[in-house]
Order: sequence, then C-alpha cells, then structure tokens
Amino acid sequence: MNDILASSLTSEFPNLFLRLRIEIGDGWHGILKDVCLKLDKDPTSPRFLQIKEKFGRLTIYLDKYCKEADLALKQAYSKSETTCEECGSPSEIRNIGYWIKSLCLECHTEIMSERTK
Repeated sequence: MNDILASSLTSEFPNLFLRLRIEIGDGWHGILKDVCLKLDKDPTSPRFLQIKEKFGRLTIYLDKYCKEADLALKQAYSKSETTCEECGSPSEIRNIGYWIKSLCLECHTEIMSERTK
C-alpha cells in the first residue's frame, strides 16, 4: 500500500497499528478500513501484527482473537478474493508466473505485459 493510504489508516486508527508495514496493494485499502472500523471499538481491541497478501487474498495476523475479529477477518478475506489488489475493481484469482494474485483483467494484462518487456 502506498505511504499516503497507509498513513491515513495508521493515523485514524492509532490503537490498532504497532509500527507495522502494510504489505498490500492500494486496491484493498477499503477492505482494510472496514476491518479497522469493526475492530476499533475500545482500547482492548486486537492489534495488527502483520498485514499482507498470501495466495491471492488478504491475510491479517492479530495479537489476540475474539468473535468480532474472526467475523471481520472472514468477511475481509472473502472480499479480497474478488477485489483487485491493485485498483479495487472486481477481480478473480489469477496466476502471474509463480505468484497467485487477486487482479482484474486490466491490471493482470498490464503486469503481464511489463514482465515480457
């Protein structure tokens, strides 16, 4: 995620982020913000340990889990599989060489054409 989007989340939800690099594309910003809104209930809410893409879907590790967190993460994981990680458009899981990514056709085509240059 670019630094501007990452900063907007870490400044809006300072209790959730502990010196953490957000390792996802800009297209999943909205999905991550939804998770933040669901988890930022009180000071005892879970905090993020790691946020990344793994096998084409959003993967989030927390310092502790609860029923609300489990539900929020399940919804986010499901949505990430059909949301382009790069631009946020509707997508599907696609292969880029050995990588598996959630990408729309346009972003997939662009990445594949850059790889062949």
